[in-house]
Amino acid sequence: MKNLRYMEANYSATQRTHLKKKINDLGAEFNHECYRMPHVTMRLTLIGFFMSLSKITTFLFVPLSTIICLFMYFTINKVTFEEAFFSWCWISLTPFFLWKFSEFIFKHCKGFFFAKSLGPQYEFNRRTGLVTLYDRKTKQASQHPFYEFDAYLNSFVSKQGIMQYQLYIVHRYSPKKLMSMYPLQGPSYNIEPHGAVWDFLQNYMDISQPLPDIPELEEYRSLDPVTAEHDKRTGRPADYWLNVVDEETLKQKIDENGRIIFELHLERRPDIMLQHVNYQS
Repeated sequence: MKNLRYMEANYSATQRTHLKKKINDLGAEFNHECYRMPHVTMRLTLIGFFMSLSKITTFLFVPLSTIICLFMYFTINKVTFEEAFFSWCWISLTPFFLWKFSEFIFKHCKGFFFAKSLGPQYEFNRRTGLVTLYDRKTKQASQHPFYEFDAYLNSFVSKQGIMQYQLYIVHRYSPKKLMSMYPLQGPSYNIEPHGAVWDFLQNYMDISQPLPDIPELEEYRSLDPVTAEHDKRTGRPADYWLNVVDEETLKQKIDENGRIIFELHLERRPDIMLQHVNYQS
């Protein structure tokens, strides 16, 4: 929401269009027609890890080095103020500059961190009802109807010994064709957030229903016929998320959505597919 309002206030329509084009050029797209995720590279994983590590190190080392250097200056007679200050700068500013440098590199060289030449990783197309998967090795694409895909939860134990879950979308008739929903929901200790992602994808791909009412899709609602008719019938403002919802209301909605997600009770839902499909072990 903050990013949406910041862009509206600080970027012209031409600049916003140019920014979206740059994102689309990387292979990513999210609008009223499709949700497309680009292939990521090991370079992206490494730069993300480096940014996170240097940021955490900065916040840890600045107060710690301040205490240590002050202690050295006031308790060790041979340590001068210049030496203590130089030590503080070396310990504190080195991770800070590494953090900002890595952010600068990622911001201005995004194309280097995405495998644009390999094509997108997968695409959910609302308009056609098809899911497209792109093979990274063969660079070939395969398409299947969305209703042929099932959601699976992969469970694993974290380094802390706690059970975690990750959502995968798998093609029913070719199990090797699977997609990790990590970009939408990373590993978590609860299954309910993953159920919410699966519900979101089903709602997004159902053309008999309006688009999910989220800030990222607000500008595209008028371009989707079913959504436009729904908004006209219900009187939903076109700029609901941008201008109508204030910060307090937004916080209330986030809290309400969080409560709804954790009340999904996925284990109580009937498995409708069992009535129509014979699964092989």
